[in-house]
Amino acid sequence: MKKRFSKKIIISFLLIFVFINNTNTFATNESETLVSEEEQAQLSSSQEEKDKILKEKKKIQNTLKDLKALKNDTEEYIKVLDNNLNALNAEIELINDSLIVKEQDIEITQVQLNEAIKTENRQSADMKKRIQYVYELGEMSYFKMLLSASDVSDYLSRFDYVKEISKYDKDKLQVLKDNRALVEYLSARLLFEKESLLVLKSEQDLKKESIETLINEKTNEISDAEETIALSESELKKLEEEEKKQDEIIKKIEQAIRQRNSSRVLVGGFVWPCPSSTRITSTFGYRTSPTKGASTYHKGIDIGAQTGSNVIAAADGEVVISSYNYSSGNYIMIDHGSDIFTIYMHLSKKSVAEGVEVKQGDVIGLVGSTGISTGPHLHFGVRRGGEYVDPQIFV
Repeated sequence: MKKRFSKKIIISFLLIFVFINNTNTFATNESETLVSEEEQAQLSSSQEEKDKILKEKKKIQNTLKDLKALKNDTEEYIKVLDNNLNALNAEIELINDSLIVKEQDIEITQVQLNEAIKTENRQSADMKKRIQYVYELGEMSYFKMLLSASDVSDYLSRFDYVKEISKYDKDKLQVLKDNRALVEYLSARLLFEKESLLVLKSEQDLKKESIETLINEKTNEISDAEETIALSESELKKLEEEEKKQDEIIKKIEQAIRQRNSSRVLVGGFVWPCPSSTRITSTFGYRTSPTKGASTYHKGIDIGAQTGSNVIAAADGEVVISSYNYSSGNYIMIDHGSDIFTIYMHLSKKSVAEGVEVKQGDVIGLVGSTGISTGPHLHFGVRRGGEYVDPQIFV
């Protein structure tokens, strides 16, 4: 009798233990949000990015103030303004790189989130079926199974089986919780990345506005000879000397290439150097100067285009000049062989260095308004046999 009673106590204790464990399997707990401290710090930095936009406005205002002091020195005024334009274009390029990375991050995170949501939905459906099954079966089924054991060994085997089922259910529930936490984390990260993208785009737009402001300032100042920065005779002389110096450099390079008997030969024709625009704003030859100080004999054609538009190599060749002067701004010269050279002026950015071999269609720079210029455009020139010729013969 005593043994039978002890057995019942043991069985009862074990049944209670199993019941508690099995009940806890489906206990509902609030899932923890696993957004990392690093992610929260990134979210708060979004405000810092917005503050940068306000600083940019102040920065451009200060730049304009500094330029006023230089209006009586045209050469220095243009150089300083061009340096500011170059810096802004470099910043835009960095922002563009960041935008590409950010868009890729968003795409990857979105794929991960979609996959996590699918997994969560599948796991949730499976767990609902399991809960429904246990509910319909009832806890008493476990009691009956244990109490119907034929002996202690059979009882312990059944008990281990019930325990394994309970553990399986707990593990499945934990996996579901972990995946829900992952969905929360990815949702928060996606939100942050989208906000960051908007901030970067706002910053990009502001930099572009800053460039436009500086170009307009420059255009307004150098297009009217009656204004405070009107070119004096000494300044005109400076400009003429600058252009003469540039022509001498070009001629020396051409002469050096002739002397080394280069075997380079121009094969085929030229392609249009500015794919985004075919609008010619000034043709080759004599013209009315668009601004005081600019040459009345135009040694190329001007192609009106937006700042930052691609400028490409008209044909295969070697970059023999990649430089800056205050008349032409950022400019590039390419040797195509057969004593034919092309020149690209007023660039906002030079993308190739001297000595680099380029293929027809390679991007060599970006359209700008550096040097003596009244607005964003590409000056495209062609030299043949040591003289400038009309580029439209070739394109």
